[in-house]
Amino acid sequence: MTEQTVAEAGLQPDKRRALRSSSLRRAQITFGAVAMDCVVVDTSSGGLRARTASPVTVPEWVTLRYPDGSMSRARRRWVRGTQIGFELTGSDSGDLLDAMIAGLTQDQRRALIARLEASLASPGTAARE
Repeated sequence: MTEQTVAEAGLQPDKRRALRSSSLRRAQITFGAVAMDCVVVDTSSGGLRARTASPVTVPEWVTLRYPDGSMSRARRRWVRGTQIGFELTGSDSGDLLDAMIAGLTQDQRRALIARLEASLASPGTAARE
């Protein structure tokens, strides 16, 4: 359909930046200590649509983990019932660490900081020359 025929039919034009392709791939949406199963329904060069078994609340930044061990950092763009749209933003270890920290609760962040500070203050943990 052209944009004109889409408009004549009363439909909204597809404004996606990239074409989507169908996909049925298992994955887990992870943040903090939470990991929930999902199915990736379709993908594009910049994102994906996932479906969960029931409506869930996810933070803005998550990590998507796949059965083959690969992971991707993703930003939640929209939620409609059991479907969630994610923008893929990277997969290097620095991004994964940022995504994991972003998914922590305030109490979990405090505990992590306290643990890091304690390990840095312990004798013998300083870098040796």
